[in-house]
Amino acid sequence: MAENLSTTNYPIIYTPQEVISIFREQLRTPAKVVVLEGIYYQNPRSGNYGGYFYDVLRGQNDTFEIRVIVPLAIREKLSSGTLVQLAGTISKEVRNQSIIELQFHVTRYEIIQKDIVTDQQQQLLQLLSEKSSSGYRNVDSLLESILFRNDRPRVALVFASGSITDVDFQRGLEAASSHIDFVKHDVSFAQISRFMEKIVALDKEQYNVLAVVRGGGSGINEVFNTPELIRSLIKLNTPLICGVGHPEEKPFIGKIADKDLGTPSLLGVYFKDLVNRVLEQREKSRAVLVEQVKKQYQERILSAEKQNKELQDKFAALSKNHEDNQKIHTEQMRLSEIRNKELQDKITVINKNSEEQIKAMQKQYETTNRQLKIYEDQAKSFNENISKMQQTNNELQKSLSKLNAQNTQAAKDLAEAKAYAAQLEQQLKQSKKGCLGIVATIICFAGLICSVVMLVLCYPPVSVDDR
Repeated sequence: MAENLSTTNYPIIYTPQEVISIFREQLRTPAKVVVLEGIYYQNPRSGNYGGYFYDVLRGQNDTFEIRVIVPLAIREKLSSGTLVQLAGTISKEVRNQSIIELQFHVTRYEIIQKDIVTDQQQQLLQLLSEKSSSGYRNVDSLLESILFRNDRPRVALVFASGSITDVDFQRGLEAASSHIDFVKHDVSFAQISRFMEKIVALDKEQYNVLAVVRGGGSGINEVFNTPELIRSLIKLNTPLICGVGHPEEKPFIGKIADKDLGTPSLLGVYFKDLVNRVLEQREKSRAVLVEQVKKQYQERILSAEKQNKELQDKFAALSKNHEDNQKIHTEQMRLSEIRNKELQDKITVINKNSEEQIKAMQKQYETTNRQLKIYEDQAKSFNENISKMQQTNNELQKSLSKLNAQNTQAAKDLAEAKAYAAQLEQQLKQSKKGCLGIVATIICFAGLICSVVMLVLCYPPVSVDDR
C-alpha cells in the first residue's frame, strides 16, 4: 500500500518552482556598485525590453563573458569591440532550467579604447559564440565506442599539399593504422576557397572524423583565422580534429574544433594512445567477461545438479505413486466388475417386473374399456329418460295452465258471490220485515257459497313441483 507522504515524518516537500523561488531570494545581493572592464559587444538579436538591451561584456584576454543589461541612452554611445569600464550592480537569477546566471546592470560607462577588436576578431568571436551554443562533440567517446565493438573508424586526414610531417606523427599513424582506416587528402591551404570546398566534400563521404594536419610557420594565421573558413568548419556534420601549428602558436581553428591536439605530432600520439587504451580496456573487459562466463557456467552447473536431484526425487515419488495408483486401479476394476454384475441382475429383475406390469396394465385397460361401454349405455338410457321427463313436464305444464284458468274463474265467481252476500246482508239490515224472505235469501246464499267451495275443493291448484 502506497504511503501518504503528507502523513509521514518526511521533511517539507517542495515543487521545483518553490525551490527556484527560495534560491532566487537567497541569491539576492546587496546593491553594491562595482566596476567591470572588458570588451563590449552588442547583441544583434537583443530587442528593446522596456528601454534596456541584453548585451555582452567579454574579457580582453580570455573568452569569459557576462551578460550586461544596458539602458538605451548608454547603448547608443557604445559600439562593439570597444574596451570599456562599466559601473553598475550585479544580480543573480535562477532560470527555469535551474541555471544560475549572473547579470550586470549598467548605470555608468567609460570608454578606454575604441576598436580594440578588429572586425575580423569580432566575427571570429561571434563564430566562437555560435560554436559554443551548438556544442562540441565528444570525439574520444565516438572513436572509443567504434573501436570497442571491434569496428574500424574511418578518419580523413587533410594535409597541405607538399607538406612534410614529423616522425612522431607518422609513427603514431602506423601504430594506430592496425585498427583505424586513415585516408589522406592533399589540398592547398593557401587557396582558402579550395580548402573549404574540399572540407565540405569530405563532410558528405561518411567519415567518422575529419582531421586537419599542418605544421607551424608563416601564413598559418592568415589561413586558419579566416572567418569564412571558420564559418564553414562550424557547420560540419562530421566531428573535427585539429593538429595545426607549433606549441607556441594558437590558430583560431583550434578553438572551434571538437578536439584540438595543438601539433601534428601530438595528433599522431593521440591516435596511438587511443588504440592502445581501447585494446587494454577490451582485454580487461574480456578477462572480466571470461570470469563472468565462468561464474555463470558454474552457477548453471550447480543449478543443473540441483534440478537433476529434484527431478530424481520427483521420479522416485512418481514411481511410488504409480505403483500405488496401479493397485488402486486393480481394486477399482474388481469393484467395477462386481457392481456391473449387480447392475445386470437388477436390470434383469426390472425387465421381468416390467413385463408383468405391462400385462397387468393391458388387463386393466380391457377392464376399463368394458366399464366405459357400460357407462356409455347408462348415459344413453339416462338421456332417453331425460327426454321422456321433459315431454311429461310439458304435458303437466299444459294441465297446470288449464287448472290455473279454472281457479281464476272460480275465484272470480267467489268474489261475485261474496259481493252478492254482502248486498243481501245489507238488505236484511234495512228491512226488519219479511223474515221468511230473508231466511230464504240466506239459504240461497249459503247454497251458493257451498257450491263455490265444492268447486274449489274439487279442482285444487297444481304446481310444476307436484309432478
